[in-house]
Amino acid sequence: MHRLSSARAAGLVILCGLLFGCARRASPIAEFSLSPQSGRSPLVVRFDAAASRAARPPLDYAWDFGDGTTATGPYVVHTYTTNAERTFSARLTVTNARGHAATAAADVTVLPSIPAPASPDVRFGWPFHYDAEGDDAAHLNDEYITLENAGTREVDLSGWTVENERGLAYRFPEGA
Repeated sequence: MHRLSSARAAGLVILCGLLFGCARRASPIAEFSLSPQSGRSPLVVRFDAAASRAARPPLDYAWDFGDGTTATGPYVVHTYTTNAERTFSARLTVTNARGHAATAAADVTVLPSIPAPASPDVRFGWPFHYDAEGDDAAHLNDEYITLENAGTREVDLSGWTVENERGLAYRFPEGA
């Protein structure tokens, strides 16, 4: 039976480490930055994993954005969409050439989008009074249309125009 001296055993471990990398199994380090980290939907977020590193490159980059979607690569862009305030956990997993992995995560807060202002609901009333009885020049007050605000908020008609089939137009004045 042969026994190895501790000095000789240490020398074999060092030799093994130099030749085969078996002395130390360094796991990679997962790090990333993101911008922005919060905002309104749809929120476009840029992810940068350039700070991730490994003693044994190359690294594989796997992203899970926390909303059911994934991506690969050190630099990715993802758009978060939601109708309610939500916090998503974005997770990066880096894996080195030997299959060792490390993970990093960060939260992304997404607020609902700002609803567009309600569009005005202005309608023409019926009937149109487009042809006065008798001489048009003598009965101008009998030619008119009715506009109805069918919405729930006040509507500013400044700059709106009403035009007939001959191209004659009336432009509503400021403050109408």
